[in-house]
Amino acid sequence: MNTFTLILKYLAVFVLAIFVGSFSMMGLHLLSGVMWPEFSLNEMPANPQALEQFMAAMPLGPMLAVLVSHWGGTVLGAITAVLASGRRQVWPGVVMGAWFTIGGIANNALLPAPFWLEAVDLVGYIPLAYLVSRPLVKAAA
Repeated sequence: MNTFTLILKYLAVFVLAIFVGSFSMMGLHLLSGVMWPEFSLNEMPANPQALEQFMAAMPLGPMLAVLVSHWGGTVLGAITAVLASGRRQVWPGVVMGAWFTIGGIANNALLPAPFWLEAVDLVGYIPLAYLVSRPLVKAAA
């Protein structure tokens, strides 16, 4: 396979993995909005001060649901990247972990959240992507 074809293949793999991960993440966010309707995405205020109060009043359950949503989308994106690449190597999954870490940084810059939630959120993306990618590579070997 020539270099240009390989670049196009991985570009398609990562676009697919980003879509799968992002839509999964949004679906999990919407599901958590069903479990805690008073803290759903539809109820978030647009005013920055009111948004900060809204986030500060959020109980532990919805905050943990945010982590599950972010990490769940990352895991599904990493799995998609490893399986779609056909190479059965860990690095496509880790790339997805890095991609969603960058998204998490942007999310933390835009939405006020407790520091512990932001820190735990950012620490999880790459390790989880690696942890789900590794067994897929071993299973193919």
